[in-house]
Amino acid sequence: MNIDRIAEILKPHEGLQLKPYLCPGMKWTIGYGRNLTGNGLAGYEIAYLLVNRLKRWHSLGDNLIVFTSIDLTEGITTSEAEFLLKNDIEQAYLDAHKAVSVFHGLAPTRQEVLIMMAFNLGKGRFLTFKRMLAAIDAGNCTQAAVEMLDSRWARQVKGRAVELARAMETGEWE
Repeated sequence: MNIDRIAEILKPHEGLQLKPYLCPGMKWTIGYGRNLTGNGLAGYEIAYLLVNRLKRWHSLGDNLIVFTSIDLTEGITTSEAEFLLKNDIEQAYLDAHKAVSVFHGLAPTRQEVLIMMAFNLGKGRFLTFKRMLAAIDAGNCTQAAVEMLDSRWARQVKGRAVELARAMETGEWE
C-alpha cells in the first residue's frame, strides 16, 4: 500500500479544513475528512497533538501547562491533519483487507479504490456494499464497478464515484 499516493488522491476530494466543521452527514469533522463524531481521536493521536502544542508553546516562551485533553476548536496544523489522514488511511486499509477475501490478489489500483471507499464511507457503510464485495470476491471487477455506481454514495459524491469505479473496472488510474 502506498499511503502517500492514496493521500494525494484523497486530499483534493476531501479538502482541508483546519477547524472543526459539520460535514453534510452532520458529523463533526476536521483535517482531511477525519470524522470526530464517529471516530474521535485515539490515545496516541491525542499524545501527538499534545506534544505538538507543547513544542509550539515552548517556542513562544510561555509557561507550560500539561493538559489531558485536546481542545480542537482553535484548529489543527496542516502537519497534524496529514498525521490524522495517514492514520485514517491505515485504518481504511485494515477495513478493506478484512472485507475482501481476495484483497492481496487484486491489482494495487483496485486495492487503493477499496481503501479510498472505506476511508470515505467508514467501515459500517463500506460493509453495506455487499454486491460490490461479492463481485470482487468472485473476480468480477466490472460488475463491482457497476455496483459502486448503483448506490446512494455514488449519487452523493458524483465524480469521485465515477473515478473510483473506472479505476476498479480497469485496474488503472487515468
